[in-house]
Amino acid sequence: MNRTVAYAYTGVVLTMFFWGSAFNAMSYIIQHMPPLSAASERFFIASLGLLLIFSITGQLRWTALRQNLAIYLIIGIIGIAGFNIGCFYGLQTTSAVNGALIMAT
Repeated sequence: MNRTVAYAYTGVVLTMFFWGSAFNAMSYIIQHMPPLSAASERFFIASLGLLLIFSITGQLRWTALRQNLAIYLIIGIIGIAGFNIGCFYGLQTTSAVNGALIMAT
């Protein structure tokens, strides 16, 4: 197996692990903090992490980021933050398994 295929399979397995454990982690987190705070912190930490990774690997294009910053913020707030807020509030009333099943459906 060549190296590229091995990296692809590793990425797929890690993605499944993090997606599969996300609802359990969210269910645990909302027991200790309000859903809006949890969603905000998750969004902020993920954004910083992506900026850091792209900066280190040299793939961050500052000109493209500056040109499209307003669109990226709108998409992030509606899509990512909205999704996380909905998940955190939803998990207050149901179990992590039900939340995962609803998302899979």
